[in-house]
Amino acid sequence: MSYQYIGKLAAAHGLEGRVVLRHSLEDKGIWNKLPHVFIEVQRESYIPYFIEDRKVINHNEVLLKLDEIDSVELARTISGKNVYLEEEVFARLKPKPV
Repeated sequence: MSYQYIGKLAAAHGLEGRVVLRHSLEDKGIWNKLPHVFIEVQRESYIPYFIEDRKVINHNEVLLKLDEIDSVELARTISGKNVYLEEEVFARLKPKPV
């Protein structure tokens, strides 16, 4: 399976394990359609995380609540990690130039 980089987890937010994703996707409404993202936890090791809740902050940031990330400590462990979508899903979107 091939993956396409869409952004980076910038920071943990709040005590419930939410994370801020800085991304390169143009369509803010796309977040309601995406069931999951892939996080590169180690080089070329992409782990799927299901999106439980999302809130668009601005045109290039979204606040995500990810499955299994339920504390600020766990959120900090994935902060700074790169985020990807499957190549075929990404191809249907309109990304901004990186």
